[in-house]
Amino acid sequence: ALRRHAERPPGDGADPASYGFALSPMLVSADTLVPGQAHRDLLKALVDPPTMLGSDVVAYNEAMRGKYIVPKDLVIGVRVGDEARAYPLHVMNLHEIANDTLGGVPIAVTYSPLCDSAVAFERRVGDAVLEFGVSGLVSNSNLLMYDRQPAGSGESLWSQLRGAAVTGPAAEAGHTLRRIPAVITHWERWLAAHPDTTVLDPDPQLRTRYKETNYVGYFRSPDVVFPIDHRPPIDTMPLKTQCVVVFAGGTHRLYDLPTIAERADANGVWTDEVGGTPVVFRPLRDPIAVEVTTTDGRPADAVNCLWFAWYAIEPGVERSGQAGAQANETAATGG
Repeated sequence: ALRRHAERPPGDGADPASYGFALSPMLVSADTLVPGQAHRDLLKALVDPPTMLGSDVVAYNEAMRGKYIVPKDLVIGVRVGDEARAYPLHVMNLHEIANDTLGGVPIAVTYSPLCDSAVAFERRVGDAVLEFGVSGLVSNSNLLMYDRQPAGSGESLWSQLRGAAVTGPAAEAGHTLRRIPAVITHWERWLAAHPDTTVLDPDPQLRTRYKETNYVGYFRSPDVVFPIDHRPPIDTMPLKTQCVVVFAGGTHRLYDLPTIAERADANGVWTDEVGGTPVVFRPLRDPIAVEVTTTDGRPADAVNCLWFAWYAIEPGVERSGQAGAQANETAATGG
């Protein structure tokens, strides 16, 4: 037991400084940067994860006498160039970060269960290709990643939703990550649209935990577990309303899924414009999700997250059906 404790990664579950990261400069509120897990790397980020062909999943399920992934399971779908890959959410629950390479591009596919936020990034910053780990810390209840650096050189923390370094040398240099379009959808829909897709090959030692680990109780609760900088006004919508922030034409706008579902036509499609660019929304049911694509069917530049999570970092965000000035006025009076 003593040996296991001595070999455990840094972090005491109470003091952010005990996690061993460079915390200066700090570009987020110190009040909201808190431990979310007992120590760093409690959840093991994936590095060059093995994959299988999507067309082999049915045979894999039969061979394993289980259901690793079934048609209605939610996946994060990413396509870079001519290569497509699916990252099942029940796998990402246990890893939160997948350091991968797709279409020859080094990428990080990330999922923060506390914010129900999925974002994919290019891992190349300048001439360096970064590898990210799960820090064990959160800011505004959102995943903080860290860039693995040689001992003594200072590991920086990066905000998943901001896509930017928020502490350490990388924050001092103003480093950010380039988002790569990704979509949350049902496995059967991703496979039908991308028959050549691959999908993460699960760690056989974690098969049971993949299926048993979920955040259903958390999503049903109205409460936010960790401190946040800005709490949405009570007259907007429930804190954990599922939303998507769409970036296009040099601007961005937040859409909530209930509004998207309400505005969809008889074919289950709604098209809107962001920055003069058409964006197509397809709300899904059982389980609830929304596909956000360009008019040619490719994933749009969009970030899925819960309402409180985006409001915490940008209380003046423009919302669907609300002019920017109105959004800012609401933020000033309620945030």
